[in-house]
Amino acid sequence: MNGDPTYDPTSDQGEQRWQPVRERHAEAVGHACALLDSSELAPNLDELARSAGYSRFHFHRVFKCYTGVTPHAYLAASRARRVRRELSKARTVSDAIYGSGFNSNGHFYATIAEFLGMTPTSFRAGGRDTAIATVLARCSFGTALVAMTDRGVCAVLLGQDDLHRRLAGMFPNATIHPADAARWPAVQKAVHSAEPPPASHALPVRARATIFGERVRQALRHLADQEQLTIPHEPSPVRAHASTAHDSIGPSHGGGSRPGGCPSCQWPPSARGR
Repeated sequence: MNGDPTYDPTSDQGEQRWQPVRERHAEAVGHACALLDSSELAPNLDELARSAGYSRFHFHRVFKCYTGVTPHAYLAASRARRVRRELSKARTVSDAIYGSGFNSNGHFYATIAEFLGMTPTSFRAGGRDTAIATVLARCSFGTALVAMTDRGVCAVLLGQDDLHRRLAGMFPNATIHPADAARWPAVQKAVHSAEPPPASHALPVRARATIFGERVRQALRHLADQEQLTIPHEPSPVRAHASTAHDSIGPSHGGGSRPGGCPSCQWPPSARGR
């Protein structure tokens, strides 16, 4: 590396040499996330790369290295968050569709059920006629509550507060219950594997939360594809406001996956968790 066979990016000299590059990459990725979160018309990869001053290929590589997801996956997760917000306040589902940046009903319905975990009508109705199974796991944000239906993940809530109460507030008309004990290890393993790369700690908290939620969904989809995870269709009849005090939380694995082969993304221990 750099013509010096003894060069070590984790040494003091290597750290000083790579720090400006890391900071520039983090700023570029953070700016791209903000654009994807706020733009009415989503920028494409070429536009994001130009805004960062990178080539298309280099930007895609840096973005994935810092977030653990592609720009397209981040955009999908950001739009799903916007859809949830719009569905809760829009007059009709159609208004919510266009208010969240989708160009057509067809495109919306082809993708959104996977992110909502239920139909848009059920979501607007507070989860009416929907059974939601929950699992808790420790993570770098404190605690993660993963809420799942037979259609997919309907929520990934993060923080230190009463996550069950938050979920019940989102879906007051749903039947919410802890997932079967046999399914907890698989879901908790998925949450632990979904920790974003250490370099993501340089990004804004909102972007990190979006990244984490998307990586949890990807991990659970992978388990479902491998038939290692199923969600029961007929839960016990426990309403949304019921106590879930018997839920337990798995061990914390906050380190996440490390990006390989990219010294500019190998943040030192002192930079993690900032």
